[in-house]
Amino acid sequence: MSILKDEASISEILSSMTLEEKAKMTTGGLPYGTGAMENYGIPAAIFSDSISGINFRQLIANYYAMHKRRTEQEGRPSYPHILECLRAGEKILDQLRRDHRIHPEELKGEEIECYHAILENLGEDYYEKMRVTSFPSGTLLACTWDPDTAGRTANALAREFDTFGIDLIMGPNVNIQRDPLGGRNFESYSEDPFLTGEMGRAFVSGIQQTGILADVKHFAVNNQEKERKGIDVHIPERVLREIYYPAFKKCIQEGHSETVMSAYNRINGVPCSSSKKLLDELLRKEWGFDGMIVSDWGGVYERIESIL
Repeated sequence: MSILKDEASISEILSSMTLEEKAKMTTGGLPYGTGAMENYGIPAAIFSDSISGINFRQLIANYYAMHKRRTEQEGRPSYPHILECLRAGEKILDQLRRDHRIHPEELKGEEIECYHAILENLGEDYYEKMRVTSFPSGTLLACTWDPDTAGRTANALAREFDTFGIDLIMGPNVNIQRDPLGGRNFESYSEDPFLTGEMGRAFVSGIQQTGILADVKHFAVNNQEKERKGIDVHIPERVLREIYYPAFKKCIQEGHSETVMSAYNRINGVPCSSSKKLLDELLRKEWGFDGMIVSDWGGVYERIESIL
C-alpha cells in the first residue's frame, strides 16, 4: 500500500483508494478538520476559526476527538460526534476562564478524557501555553488603512496557531459589511470592496508565509444575520462583480489563498456550496483557483451536487 511521503506519492495513494475512502476525505472527520487515514500515512488536518486569536473551544474539541480515536479499544476506531467533543470541553473552558487552571477532581466521564487530551497535546504546563495574544478584529485592522499591518498581524497570529498544531486558519472574512446587525461584521473589514480586498489579500499572504493555509470566506454574499444559514440572496450580476466578488478575487489571484470557504446562503436560488456557476465557472475557470474548497459547517445541503 502507498504511504504519503511527498507530493509524488499523492497520485499513487489516490489510485489505490476505495470509493469509500475517497468519500471520507470529503466529509471532514474531526469536529473542525479532516480525519486521519493511518493506513496511508495521512495525518488529521486541524482547522480553526478566528482572525483575532486561538479559538480554544474548537481546539480542545479537536484534541478530544483525536484522543478518543487513539484510545478506542474495540472494533474500528472512529471520531466522536462534534457535539460530544464540544460538550466535553465546556466545563474545562469554564474552569480556565474562572481560575486559569483545570481542576481534574471536579471533572467526570468525558470531561476527564478531555483533560487528558489537553495534557497529551500541551503538557502539564498547558496554561502557560494557553496564554496567547488577543489580536485586533478585522474592523479595527481596516481602520489602519494599512495592508502591511494586516499582513504582519496575520503572520504573528499564524505563528501562534502553529504552536498548537493548527494546519488551516478559517479566515480572513472578506464579506462586505452590508447590514449593521451582521453578526460577523467585527471580523470582516469594511463596506468598501477595494479596502476589503487589500486587507484580505495581505492577511492571506501573512498567514501562508508560515506554511499554514488561509481559508478566505464566506463565498459569497454572506452578509446578514437573519436567516444567514439559508437565505436566498437575489442580486444582479453587475452588483456581484462590483461589490461582493472583488475582495475574493484579490485574495485568490494576488494573495494566492490555498483554500476558499463556500457560504451558507443561496445566490439567486442556488446554494453556494453546490453552485457550478460560483465554484466552477467563476472561481476555478475564470479566476484560475486550483486549491481546496471547504464548505461552511453544515452548509452542504445537496452532497452529490456539491461534489459534482
